[in-house]
Amino acid sequence: MEAVLKKLLVIVCLIQIALLAQAEAWGPEGHSIVAEIAQRRLTPAVAARVREILGGNASLASIASWADDYRALHPATARWHFVDIPLAAQDYDEARDCAPSPEGDCVIHELARNLHDLTDPASSNTQRREALEFVVHFVGDVNQPLHTVAELHGYNDLAVCYFSSPAKNDCAPTNLHAVWDVGLIRSTF
Repeated sequence: MEAVLKKLLVIVCLIQIALLAQAEAWGPEGHSIVAEIAQRRLTPAVAARVREILGGNASLASIASWADDYRALHPATARWHFVDIPLAAQDYDEARDCAPSPEGDCVIHELARNLHDLTDPASSNTQRREALEFVVHFVGDVNQPLHTVAELHGYNDLAVCYFSSPAKNDCAPTNLHAVWDVGLIRSTF
């Protein structure tokens, strides 16, 4: 019986690892929080422009995770969510940290492209809305410190044991990036 329970525990842990390892960006809660903070700090003129671009009663928080859904359908956008700066680096080096690849270049270049589309008078309403959705998301991504670290794939490759409820002593095997993105935020609810 004990051997069966151990095998079941291993299977449950492997499922948790598989699910959490997919979290390569802030979870929806983190993106929503960052966007809500931004929304509250908009000037009245900018808030009116955001309402005009988004239409209806949409808020920045309501669109904040859109780029993660988009990435799932468009793998060529994967690298747009982070920049790989080595910890030992003194500064950002575009050639080293944001080189083009089949998966895109990096969040810094994509933010610049989207800010251009957002402010270009020649952009259509659809282009502006998509650009705003990306900008809101990517600003959230770059404010997650591990989205700017090259080592261990932003610490996605650093296995940790996360105790979401110390009282229960419930160690969940995961990685440091997933703990920062999702675990810490969800354990506060």
